Amino acid sequence: VDFVHPDGSGKALDQKLVAELDRKAWDRGAIIYARGTVLRLAPPLCITAAEVDELVAVVADSIDSLQRDLAR
Repeated sequence: VDFVHPDGSGKALDQKLVAELDRKAWDRGAIIYARGTVLRLAPPLCITAAEVDELVAVVADSIDSLQRDLAR
């Protein structure tokens, strides 16, 4: 995952903004660690396929939310 400015410059997104994904995902019930170009997920050790799908949906929704915030 590359977190870059939405202006198309390819410039890396500020680390504080990338870290905002942690809070957005937490608010949606998932624990993630977004730092630099790394996005780590912290699922439980026992997880079903449906829960994996839900986790991925939460991460995608959190990224979409950050993208909407940046577009303002």
